[in-house]
Amino acid sequence: MSDKKTFTETFLKVSQLDTSVDDLYKKIWFNLRNKNPSLRLTDCGLQLLKDIEIRIYDIDIPKELKITGQILIWLDRYIQSPYHITDKKITVIIEKAALEMHLFSGDLKKYGLARTFNKRLDQN
Repeated sequence: MSDKKTFTETFLKVSQLDTSVDDLYKKIWFNLRNKNPSLRLTDCGLQLLKDIEIRIYDIDIPKELKITGQILIWLDRYIQSPYHITDKKITVIIEKAALEMHLFSGDLKKYGLARTFNKRLDQN
């Protein structure tokens, strides 16, 4: 079972919505493919987190930062919980990830580069 499926089942139990797991899955996840580990949420998914009162952390993204495909790949690789991203902010539910992003002043490019660099150092 994928992490997305587990999260979806948990969200459904907590929210007590009158829908199926598959229908909720299609509404809340940005990427529906099971092979993709992306935990990126749609706007509906973010609203669900707010509705079931899960603590969320908003990190402002610098205005000059353009969200590229590489940044999205890094987020999928390094954020192990549901997240939502717009041009202005990223929302996460893990305090540690929020703190790390705040330390980089919301610069997701620097965050991704640092995480990749540290991962390569750990492999050596």
